[in-house]
Amino acid sequence: MSNLLSFENPVFKLYALAVAGTALNMIIKAPLTARQRFAHGAFANPEDAKSAKQDKPRTNENVERVRRAHLNDLENVPVFWALGFIFVLIDPTESSARNHFLGFLAARVAHSFFYLCQIPQPTRGLAFFAGVGIVGSMAVQIIQKAL
Repeated sequence: MSNLLSFENPVFKLYALAVAGTALNMIIKAPLTARQRFAHGAFANPEDAKSAKQDKPRTNENVERVRRAHLNDLENVPVFWALGFIFVLIDPTESSARNHFLGFLAARVAHSFFYLCQIPQPTRGLAFFAGVGIVGSMAVQIIQKAL
């Protein structure tokens, strides 16, 4: 089993790549949120609003859009990380791992792009459901292996 969790295992390397890629895709949204806050003077906390010479906190749709994209990542990506780790342990083929791991990474990057660039639906929904389908596929295979 220890060999499964090493960079000698191409499946683990694909998993590591997908984890790092999804993490970068997710964490980039924090500075993007801050950028939008400063650009639109929309600060969420009273002390931040006061330092910007505002009477009270206020919201802005541009800030909220980035926050919603980030929240969607926080709701979906950790599930992928957990199931992806277990998926490595069931020793899938390299091609199956590539399809699942890189497919999820591509779906999440596309989802972020579509969300942040306000690309009309159904593009964002398709990217979202592609990721959900991939995670569901891994979950089913893990359950089959566990039974």
